[in-house]
Amino acid sequence: MLSALVGDLTRYGLPAPDHKALESHPIMNTQILHYLAHGDLQAKGEIQNFTATGARFVDGSTEDIDLILFATGYEYRIPISIPSCSLGSKDIRSFT
Repeated sequence: MLSALVGDLTRYGLPAPDHKALESHPIMNTQILHYLAHGDLQAKGEIQNFTATGARFVDGSTEDIDLILFATGYEYRIPISIPSCSLGSKDIRSFT
């Protein structure tokens, strides 16, 4: 079903996943797919080294880059800090 909704993501330059769907938490939203599909965002591979104005990639290509954001330490969790309460027949409890 996921393939039918978004198709093969490698057509946007993204690497093929090394796991099956839903075996890992999602890290991408539909906005990224939108910008990739419309050419406003370009997926690039591994960085080989940085240059004075940007980066050189393992595939040999280079790009001038204004900003590089190192997004490391990603932690997947959804903290809910609502005190235990009841909504109709369903209970909501605090989770962290």
